[in-house]
Amino acid sequence: MDGAGTYSLQIDWRSHVYLQQVWRNAEPEYLVFNQTGGDIDVLTETTCLIISDTGERLPPCYAVRLAGPWHVPADSYSSFPASDLASRTEWLTFRLATGRKYLGMLWPPLALSRAHYR
Repeated sequence: MDGAGTYSLQIDWRSHVYLQQVWRNAEPEYLVFNQTGGDIDVLTETTCLIISDTGERLPPCYAVRLAGPWHVPADSYSSFPASDLASRTEWLTFRLATGRKYLGMLWPPLALSRAHYR
């Protein structure tokens, strides 16, 4: 959540952590770039975003870890398989594992077949 109380629907560049979806041999991966100056661990959760425009009280929503934590050394990058996330249909939330700092949300990677590469 940013200072205005809203969620960014991409990765917040101010975190100095950058995520990129890539495909290697027709398999989705995430490249995680770490420019924080220290080692980090990134995890992916279900997005827990329930909004009531009528002001009614809604049941609690609990995020569920989907992948990670992925370790990325300081001032480096690492790649991690994302094929297990390709079947998801909701936004994915990315957080730092330590302190659970919110990094942002991305759509799951598209499931591409090898036919896309011919």
